[in-house]
Amino acid sequence: MHTLDICSESDDDELFVATIDNQELKYDEWTEAINVNDVPVNFQLDTGAKCNVLSLNKLKTICSHPIITKQVSPLRSYSGHIIDTVGVINLRCSYKCRDHAVKFHIVDRNVQSVIGAKTCKAMKLLKRIHSITQTSNPQETTKQFLPENMEHQYGDLFTGLGCLPGTHKIRINKTVAPVVHALRKIPIAIKDKVKSELDRMEDIGVIFKQQEPTQWVNSMVTVIKPNGKIRICIDPRDLNKAILREHYPLKTVEEVISQMPNAKVFSKLDATSGVWHIQLDEPSSKLCTFNTPFGRYRFARLPFGINSASEVFQKIVSEMVSDIEGAEAIIDDILIWGSDQKEHDMRLKQVLDRAREFNLKLSAGKCEISKPEVTYVGHRLTSEGVKPDPEKIRAVNKMSKPECVKDLQTFMGFIQYLGKFMQTCQQSVHR
Repeated sequence: MHTLDICSESDDDELFVATIDNQELKYDEWTEAINVNDVPVNFQLDTGAKCNVLSLNKLKTICSHPIITKQVSPLRSYSGHIIDTVGVINLRCSYKCRDHAVKFHIVDRNVQSVIGAKTCKAMKLLKRIHSITQTSNPQETTKQFLPENMEHQYGDLFTGLGCLPGTHKIRINKTVAPVVHALRKIPIAIKDKVKSELDRMEDIGVIFKQQEPTQWVNSMVTVIKPNGKIRICIDPRDLNKAILREHYPLKTVEEVISQMPNAKVFSKLDATSGVWHIQLDEPSSKLCTFNTPFGRYRFARLPFGINSASEVFQKIVSEMVSDIEGAEAIIDDILIWGSDQKEHDMRLKQVLDRAREFNLKLSAGKCEISKPEVTYVGHRLTSEGVKPDPEKIRAVNKMSKPECVKDLQTFMGFIQYLGKFMQTCQQSVHR
């Protein structure tokens, strides 16, 4: 069952609309694309407007037979003129996986579509900021690694969280009995941080409050990162037993390396919060319900921990770059290479353009751009060929003598990895 949030408007006898005019709507002037009855409409976000406005022509593209109710409150423009309306209608607006019942005033003129202040706030399209603390500029962050001719063109790819096209459905074996986990306690010392992170995740559309009962309820897991921030995950071990995986084949690093014999220049792009780019359909979202000390939430985006998450993300990103020569993806790492700087930059631009088209956001701190060598899935790719990751060599050098079967298995795993770089390894092992 869909739950609609009711978006109210001002109770004034006369409603002020500041931006209504006949000018063509531009996408860079406080606009947002919102689905109205599943039809995308580009709205002007007007914090000075006390109501929401649609033209009659636009309404007819949304509803073939709209039922309009007469409205006594007139509209007044910024110039003081009264704007006649046909009436009002309530429509379903969808934004970031949440539905809202929104009241629109219908105008029989060719005007731009407007969302007013109260609806902007109710739909979390805008947020009022009471104070500003200056931090590092995102553009400065991109300057550190983007080529000079690209830093202004692609700076937007390194801010915020994206959303890849389409929705994902988690398919489950219905013979597996659903499990509702009990609430796990969290330390009082991090309770405020957990609440702040939940609020942040809700604000960016990753999770939503869940009021209705659901068959599956997972436990919340909190992880304290090295920087002191909180990461919130779910423990879906029982849900994972029921999930029917797609088993999309993940490429091996050896397969990728075999395609780049003459590579001299490399870039590695890392997606921000990887699988959070994948939007879930509503039934799948409810499967990812979890309990917290502050009530139950559900993931609107694919959460980390779901056993099919990596292969689902791999499939989408691989298909995204499949027709771009010199680009490959393994999970959330996209590798670009070229035989010289010109070829590399051309391919990098193609990938960045495609990332923007797919609304894939990248992590500035984890990307490496235009380098003579990069570390990729445990291998050091250089202009002179493939080398072992120095960190793995260091780990082997510091490894203690194996004292049990598990220790021996760990050691042999490292030897198997390093063996491809050691010409006499196979002979030594057999001896």
